[in-house]
Amino acid sequence: MKKIIALILISLMTLQTNVQAQDLVGITSLTALKNKPYKTWFNKELRNYSPDKKVITQLQSKLNGVTITVVMATWCGDSKEQVPRFYKVIKRCNYTTNNVTLICTDRSKTTPDHLEEGKNIEKVPTFILYKQGKEIGRIIETPTTTIEADMLKIVN
Repeated sequence: MKKIIALILISLMTLQTNVQAQDLVGITSLTALKNKPYKTWFNKELRNYSPDKKVITQLQSKLNGVTITVVMATWCGDSKEQVPRFYKVIKRCNYTTNNVTLICTDRSKTTPDHLEEGKNIEKVPTFILYKQGKEIGRIIETPTTTIEADMLKIVN
């Protein structure tokens, strides 16, 4: 009986380690999210989301000079929903991903290089918009309306 319990515990610990090993942590890229094991949820949400065309038209010109930091987690359901939507919105706006810094956190919302420090990250995803190096607003966890409408409100 003790051997069975020990085997079950070892199996559960191995499973937990394998799941955590698949979490991205630190600076990452859109390319990483489009590859295994993340591409299943990323591509599905990217494909299924339909941004509001009127809002996109208004947002397009207002993103000039704006840089964006996205703090997310590949284990987080809200990140799996909102980050692909964000990328679809910025693509429709012809906004370059070179102006996006993508940071993935562990389950404690930290990174080995402390990239989250000074950003006051309590929930993920957090989208922080900057103009001339100063924060102009953020979207925390889920948008009030839609990602594009909330971004437009921030840049207006």
